Amino acid sequence: MKLSSLALAILGMVVLAFVRVCSGEQTSTDYLSPLDRVDEKITRYQDFLTAKLGITPFDCGRVVDEPSFEPESIISVYSQMQNGRHAFYVTSVKAAANLWQRSKSMRAIAQAQAVDIKRVDAEIPQTVAEHIRQVWLRMVRERHPWERPRLEFELGGYLRFSIQQLDGPPLEAELWLPPRGPKTRALVKISDALWEYCKAAPANRPAIANEIDREATRLLEQLR
Repeated sequence: MKLSSLALAILGMVVLAFVRVCSGEQTSTDYLSPLDRVDEKITRYQDFLTAKLGITPFDCGRVVDEPSFEPESIISVYSQMQNGRHAFYVTSVKAAANLWQRSKSMRAIAQAQAVDIKRVDAEIPQTVAEHIRQVWLRMVRERHPWERPRLEFELGGYLRFSIQQLDGPPLEAELWLPPRGPKTRALVKISDALWEYCKAAPANRPAIANEIDREATRLLEQLR
């Protein structure tokens, strides 16, 4: 399924970008799409990945990064009771190696199960977490199916977005990379900033939180 040649991946991305420019592709694909659950092997991979790395709640949102060559990772935003108050957190969990490759395309699960993970927890302001929740809800609810070349998945990887619901299964959608328009680019920018927030020293997190909040607020204005 996934290609193993980085050189071919780079060449393929250049070709895809050239085709888009020549065809005049518009921002009609500037939204998330429903999860592709047709391929049984990919579905098992996604379920395994979520079980291994998705170890926290995600009532304010979650993004699963499934790159073609680098280690997979999950970041979740959630609330929990702490000392009698609602506290809000961001948790990043990253595998030490690419689980798809380590499992030999899901033919050797035990090897992938043995891969180490790294977890980072960071508290985040409630207002920022709530704005993230609103963004995730609107983007996931407004998902639309659209056709993409299979090669695009092989080369670019994709992000899965989800959010827990109180009265039903999580809402889920996916974004094949790279993003195609201002809304999906903003969503990816917020996701990247959440990773940076977890990696940053505590003293540097307020500035990143402010940038996340500004980006989320601008995106919510676009989604009205």
